[in-house]
Amino acid sequence: MNALTLTTITIRQDAEGRYCLNDLHKASVANGANERTTEPAKFLASTKTTELVQELQATQNSGSLIEPVKTVLGKGKNQGTFVVKELVQELSDSGNPLSLNNSPISAV
Repeated sequence: MNALTLTTITIRQDAEGRYCLNDLHKASVANGANERTTEPAKFLASTKTTELVQELQATQNSGSLIEPVKTVLGKGKNQGTFVVKELVQELSDSGNPLSLNNSPISAV
């Protein structure tokens, strides 16, 4: 997997290809966003996001066991909340100042 960098922040991916929402938040703040309004928890708790997560879970192929959102707890570089590309696109579409339209994420 090629590393994706937005602003000066490297966006980690987990083994299933999900993107680290925490890293996307850091990139958004580095790009001038208000730290409090772009918090990952606020994005995940929004009605539109929870509806999209439910839709993704309902329409998943029965052979695909990749959850749209996975949180890894603990210490070290592997922790964070990882989301599928559809949720990254929703983050971009939701007015977050981090523009992903020209990034490799939108082309994935």
